[in-house]
Parts: sequence; C-alpha cells; structure tokens
Amino acid sequence: MLRKIEKLIKLFCWVPFLIAYIGYYVIGQDGVTMSAAESVYAAIAIYFVNPVNEMTNWAILTGELLSVIVITSILITAVIRIKMFFKNWMIRRKSGSVAVYSGPAEIDDDDVDNGSAMSPAERYVDGDPRSYIAGDRPEKTDNHILMFNDDITALDFFHQYADELGKGQVYICFNRIDQLLIANSIQSEEYKNVHFCNLNDLTARHYWKNNSLIDKIYEGRNLKVAITECNDIGKAIIKYAYLNNVFSLENSIEYHVWGCDVITAGFYKGLDTMNGDRIIVHNNRIEEDIDILSNMDRVILTQDSSLNMLQQLMYLNVNAELHCYTESEANLRGVYGSDRLITFGAAKNIISRDNIIDDKMSTIAKLVNYDYNLQYSGGNANRDTLESDMEKEWKKLGGFLRGSNIARADHLWIEKYLGEKGVPSETLMEIEHVRWCRFHFFNRWKCGGEKKDAERRLHPLLVPFKDLPDSEKKKDNVTDPVIKEKIEKLL
Repeated sequence: MLRKIEKLIKLFCWVPFLIAYIGYYVIGQDGVTMSAAESVYAAIAIYFVNPVNEMTNWAILTGELLSVIVITSILITAVIRIKMFFKNWMIRRKSGSVAVYSGPAEIDDDDVDNGSAMSPAERYVDGDPRSYIAGDRPEKTDNHILMFNDDITALDFFHQYADELGKGQVYICFNRIDQLLIANSIQSEEYKNVHFCNLNDLTARHYWKNNSLIDKIYEGRNLKVAITECNDIGKAIIKYAYLNNVFSLENSIEYHVWGCDVITAGFYKGLDTMNGDRIIVHNNRIEEDIDILSNMDRVILTQDSSLNMLQQLMYLNVNAELHCYTESEANLRGVYGSDRLITFGAAKNIISRDNIIDDKMSTIAKLVNYDYNLQYSGGNANRDTLESDMEKEWKKLGGFLRGSNIARADHLWIEKYLGEKGVPSETLMEIEHVRWCRFHFFNRWKCGGEKKDAERRLHPLLVPFKDLPDSEKKKDNVTDPVIKEKIEKLL
C-alpha cells in the first residue's frame, strides 16, 4: 500500500505547480500576469509556503492548497519510511532474521493488495515478527525467502544476487515448478545454502496431515473421496493423497477427480496403487455429476470461493465431510453451523516459519536419508556430529531423492500410529514399500533393468513386497538407535 501512495504522490506532485503556473502566467490579477520564467519560479515557491508576491486568484489558491497536501503526504511517507528502516534494522539484529522478497509487481497488484487481501509475502511477514518485506536488493539477514508470483522471476532474482544471498540461507518458494524435477545441479557450490519448496505442495501436505483418513481406514472402512477441480491445488491434493495415504493392504480409498486435461487424466488412470486404492477420472462437468458427489464420504472443493457448489452439497448430502479450500480465514463452519464442514488453505497456517524455515519434516527426511546411507556403508551415527553428518549426506542429493526422503518423513507418523495400534512390523514394512513404489510411479519410474537406472527411470525393486530379497525388506525400517531416538522426538 505504501508503494501505491508513493506512486500517487509522484503522479500528483506536478498538479499544484501546473495549476499555480496557469494562475500566474495566464489568469493573473486585475489584468496583470507574470512572465513565463517568473511564473515557473512562483509556482515552485508555493511548495515551500513562500509566495514570491501577493498576486492571487482561484488557480493560485488551489495550487497553494494542493501543494500543502502534497508536502504533507511526502512528509508522512518519509516518516513511515524512516520508521520502517529502523524497524527492519532492529529485525536484522535478531537471530533468525528473515527478509522476504516479492517484488513491486506482487505488492502493487490490484487483485492482491486491495486493502483486505494480502500477498503471500505479506502474509508471511504478518505472522513472523522476525521478518520483513525487503526491497529489490538483498538485505543483511540470516534467511532470505524468495516468494515471487512468477517462478522464473524468483530464479532470475536469485542468480542476479547469488553472491549476496549466499551469505545466508535462501528459501525459494515456487508456485508451479516441481522441486522433485530439480536436477542434481543443486549439489553445486552455487546452491549450497538454497532450499526449495512449492506452496501448493505445502498446502496439500499440511491438509492430509491435519485431515487424515487413517482412523476410518483402520476401522475397516472403504472410502470414497471426491476432488472437484484438477487445478494447481487440486493436483497437489491428489498427488499427496497418492503418495502419503498408504494406510492398509486390505481396505481401500477411491479418489474421484473432475476437471482434468487429457494428459493428466491419462496419467492418473495409469497409476498403479499396489493395493486396493483407485483414482477414477470423470469426464463430465462437476455440475453434471452432482448425484455422484452425494454418495462420497468426503468432498474436497479445491476451487477458492466455491460457495455455490458447497451449498448445493449441503442440501444434497447429509453424510459426507465437506472440505473447502480457501486462502481466507473466514469462519464458514461457524456461519453454516455445520460440524462436517472443514476449511483449509488459510495462508497463516501454510506460509509460516514452521513450514518454510523450521520444517520438521525436512529434518526428519535428512535423518532418514542418513540412516539409509549408514545401512549401506555399515556405519553408526555419532550423536555429537549427527547434524553435520546428515547435512553432508543431504547435500549430495538431487531434487528427486530429496523429495523421496521428504515423502518418507511425511509417512513416518502413519507408521508410528499403525504400530501403536498393533499392526505387525512385517505389514508396516510392506506398507512402506507400497509408499516407496508409489513415489517412483508418480515420478514416471517403471520396474525394469538389473540395477537402478535414473536416466531411464528404471528400478528392479518396483515389485510386490513378497518378491523383494529379505535384505531389501529390512531397509524400509529406520535402524540406527541414535537416529531413531532423534526422529521420535520430532514426530
């Protein structure tokens, strides 16, 4: 908003001068006018509340009045800028300080900064007292978050200021780019302090963690879940349902999806779940299949502000859970007085330090990866050097393997839950193998070859659990005691 005010001042500051100039040079007083040069000088002087003579008319008075407004506005914005400077200076002195870069286009976008809505960058800053929105150059903070609307702009900004940003930790938040496809180049020195995330993925992971189906599946139920729109958030919801919702080898979940393009629909139809789960793609418009929605156990409305569909379902379906995606914090549940209505996606819950900088799942993923490395090398974790050792191994990984370990970390709480319910360890290992296979299938891997071939995306172990060698079955568990203890504390 401050940038908008400053733009208005820049555009408006000439108006008093022009009006006063007309008053001195064209209108004058009692038939007397001033020369062009004198009029310019006199018109400038009104900004300093210092008229050069006693000439007056309606244009000169209007110019003087408007000049006072302009000068007052400039002084107010200057005071705000100075206040912001000292506030940001104090923040930079705090441990864990964060500068968030979003660019003028994001802050000034009328669709975002309309007085009630906030950009993702502003939402992050609003919820974290150790952060502030930076300008168009790197600041001297411990952490830097790049949260541009356009992913290419974020990458351009990083490469332009790589040296300055390299002095802290850099978090690049994508909207479209899938971090799983990021190449092994992130192992290079240039990316040594860079972390990637996708805001839609964060939303979906947060959603399934807080709205899990595990209780119902454990009770022995087969479920039907609808995702009403295959937009960016809808695709993320489907993706992490497929990757993380592996609860049972017997009971199943059917995911019904609408609004897919031809390529996406074909991909979903070809996914092997390795248990009874299914992804069913519907070709009709969602409004044409309203009766199908009325038979679901859960309907996930993935279009923001889809109130018409929500209200139709509240009339038609008295049993289904209705989960509505919305970035706002509106209390729809309270408005409708419905216990079966859940909203998700509020920015304050997603765009936070806990999910971006202090992400526990990323730490668990690093521990899981290090444990797997120790199983192959035959070593043991050293409690004193655990953090540096796991970071060293983590930096050797590309985006795909990092994503694989994060997906494993996301699933560990599920395995813990099932274990506490008495599910046998052999079953838990098979469930984990199914999850591991699904991760590879979603990333277009196939079973084949005598050994892993990352270029061709072939892996000989993408087979049913019963066909695995015993040595491979055991590797699905975290085995090192030091690492197990650390993960237990984080779960």
